[in-house]
Amino acid sequence: MSASYVAEKRAKFQSWWHAPATPADRAWAFVLGAWAGLWLGLIGRLIIGGTPVPLVEVFWYAIAMAVALAVSGLIFPKTVRCISFPFAFFGLSGGN
Repeated sequence: MSASYVAEKRAKFQSWWHAPATPADRAWAFVLGAWAGLWLGLIGRLIIGGTPVPLVEVFWYAIAMAVALAVSGLIFPKTVRCISFPFAFFGLSGGN
């Protein structure tokens, strides 16, 4: 990667970050927050919680995390979008 490419992308990100949140930003943050919350809820409950655990409990934990991150995405769209983006695509490796 060239320095000019990185500088260009950094400037573009900074201008997006400092601009007011648009409805499109809020919608993307809602979707990414919900999907990342689902993954974090499923995996987090299985890793952190005691085992064995009923599947229904894991399901409700995942739904609660998805709702919490989706609502957070509506309130803090740019922060949630940046933080939850990597978690939203966890496990989608493309068949490797």
